[in-house]
Amino acid sequence: MSVLRLVCFGDSNTYGFDPRGFLGGRFGPEVRWTGRLAAMCPDWTVLEQGMNGREIPHTAGQMADLDALLTKAAPVGLFFVMLGTNDLLDCPAGTAAELLSIVAGRMDRLLIHLTERSVPTLLIAPPTLGPAAAVPSTDAAEASHRLGDAYRALAERHGVCFADAAGWGLPLLFDGIHLSEAAHARFAEKLREAVEGAPI
Repeated sequence: MSVLRLVCFGDSNTYGFDPRGFLGGRFGPEVRWTGRLAAMCPDWTVLEQGMNGREIPHTAGQMADLDALLTKAAPVGLFFVMLGTNDLLDCPAGTAAELLSIVAGRMDRLLIHLTERSVPTLLIAPPTLGPAAAVPSTDAAEASHRLGDAYRALAERHGVCFADAAGWGLPLLFDGIHLSEAAHARFAEKLREAVEGAPI
């Protein structure tokens, strides 16, 4: 399959955030999975749209910003979306089931928005949260382990492609949230495989 323009829409793990050091930093393009993917697939145009702290768009303003991004990026061959981690981390305290319901509900509405605009989409379930001080609760961690199944069901319901990064064996950094250098390399490989096998 040939995909010309890929929009990679995500949070700090798409941005390539490196939490080590004072206030953290950013991995170079040769380390980030987006940069690695572009290097592996020179016929593809990989558009990085990662932002630290991004949650699933769920307000009118956020949806308007997304529409502006899609217009600017057109024509979109495939829209990668990997979000939900910050929603779990930033939601008010709740049970794992309550957190999962909030996040899945937001993603459901986002997929409706994208399918109504005929945007070819690959929904990616993010890596699960690891045990670390940066993860605020066991409920958030538990919900993250159930997010893949919830996203898979949403992808099937809305007829979009799906990949579960939680099953890719991605090593995280000390905070239990962010991808390590090795994880970025593996993520790029697995995502290339997912795109080449996607029925688009």
